[in-house]
Amino acid sequence: MRRLAAVMLATAFAVLPLPPRPATAQGAPSPPCTFPRASLDRPDLPCATASWPVPGADAATQHAIDRGVAMMYGFNGGEARAYFKEALASHRRLHHGAELAFAWWAIAETYTIDINLPWTAATEKNGALAARNAAQALKPSDDSEMRDLVHAAVARFSGGTCPNELTAYGDRLGPAMARHHDRPNFLVVAGYALYTLDNLTDTDPAQQSACPLPAALAAHAMSEEVRHTTRDQAHHQKQILDGLARAEQLQPWNLGAHHLSIHENEYISNKNSPLAWQRARPDARALEGYGYPDGLSHLPHMAGHIFTRDGEYERTIRTNARALDNDHRYYREGDGEGQHYLDRYHTHDIDFVLYSLTTIGRNDEARAVVQGAFHASGASHGPPIEQYPNGRPLLSLLLRLHDDAQLPSPHPDEAIREPWREQLASLSAARQGAAKLALEIADPLSCAQKDATLALLVRAQIAKHRPGTAFRPYTCAGVPTPPIACARAVDCYAAAYALNRLAYSGDPKDYWMAPVGEGYGAALLAAGQAAGAEPVFRAELARFPNDPHLEWGLAEALKAQGKDDSVPRAAYKAHWKGAHDLTLDDLG
Repeated sequence: MRRLAAVMLATAFAVLPLPPRPATAQGAPSPPCTFPRASLDRPDLPCATASWPVPGADAATQHAIDRGVAMMYGFNGGEARAYFKEALASHRRLHHGAELAFAWWAIAETYTIDINLPWTAATEKNGALAARNAAQALKPSDDSEMRDLVHAAVARFSGGTCPNELTAYGDRLGPAMARHHDRPNFLVVAGYALYTLDNLTDTDPAQQSACPLPAALAAHAMSEEVRHTTRDQAHHQKQILDGLARAEQLQPWNLGAHHLSIHENEYISNKNSPLAWQRARPDARALEGYGYPDGLSHLPHMAGHIFTRDGEYERTIRTNARALDNDHRYYREGDGEGQHYLDRYHTHDIDFVLYSLTTIGRNDEARAVVQGAFHASGASHGPPIEQYPNGRPLLSLLLRLHDDAQLPSPHPDEAIREPWREQLASLSAARQGAAKLALEIADPLSCAQKDATLALLVRAQIAKHRPGTAFRPYTCAGVPTPPIACARAVDCYAAAYALNRLAYSGDPKDYWMAPVGEGYGAALLAAGQAAGAEPVFRAELARFPNDPHLEWGLAEALKAQGKDDSVPRAAYKAHWKGAHDLTLDDLG
């Protein structure tokens, strides 16, 4: 059985020294493993554990609930629903067909807890049905926690508009956190609701809005409705952080708390406190240090969000290679709702591995990743990693390595309808000199995704590869957006950098396949503007420490000015693992 470990050699599963397994606030050990230890990817590590005691639940029902909660906290909604349905069936068998409000509520919650996919037509239909069933299943004996959760879910899935539903949901759960300060899972679930509430209509290109945005909003024009529903984010942030601190005091091993802490502290870093992400270092180490059953790959992946902030690229490779191997085994188990649900996160794991490998120069290993690991053991589900011509991993890698000769035809096939594929297709077309096609793809996409960076970056690529190309200004239809126009590559990069430099959500650097800041610094160097390149490379290194591309660029900028380049040059040589030294053509 070939795994990604074969590609990564010994590094894929090497684990750094870990702290001892935490105990509860009262000093008692965490509960027994939620999943069989033999089923964990690392049975030698403490097991990933979830526990949400439900009054009146028998042992079998409780066991299924706890497994479902673990999957829910790992954003595997499909697998979580399977366990919650198992809990329903178990409860019905023992109680003559009686329904269990918790299980129905939990099914509803799986359709909204995932902050990356909180509101779609499918989530609304299925979530509403589960919420109604939960309300009907409530019994006089159900406690106030259960009642508050169910009533909030009914408000969440009321059939209204996205902003109004999510606002009502957060407004019900947020105030209830004080009443349930001794219920760690309630605090965590409420925290996710408040986090989503703060992202209703986020105009930061690095943040994904919770609600589908009409074109006017997508182009940064806030409507009266959205302005009315904009909430006090500072208050929510305090509620979330206080709730997480209390939840981790009660359950130091709570997977949902660790997961949310990484997201929330990254979000605060982007908004008003650049170093807030450092508070999530213990959570990253915790998620790195558990053994996981198949289907929970997103949790070790999340540790990489913080490791990339620290410039620990080798550590990011290890955690995300492990996540990929978990995915591969999970896909071999079947083709169910859970597997389909994780498809989107699987490519995200690949991105982290490829980004980190290419950042430090392990390019041959990056090529090996996209050339075969996915179907090596007979997996039948999902697209192969090497999907051509428009597969995300391979096309991203070719762009990052400037392997323009291997890029597919700039004319996309009919499969290229998903935004991430269109983004890559526009960059690929620009690299190949197909300026008209590149702009036809990029400009409408920039409007729809409220991200003008793409339009400018594509123009920078065109100007770099086809100097003298004339660009016409454009505006998003019906939206008073300033026209976007530039002539030289360095000017296009400057405009893109101005938009993009503060937009970093903790994922691999924005446009890692054609990084904006790195490209801008390189364009300045190419234009003989070393004095301008120096502060750009310094600023990028503050956001992406230990990146040898940036260290090399800074050293070159200093050298061109006759300054001492020994410090960044030594850092570059320490961090760069490539077979050949970098050149200016390798940047951006």
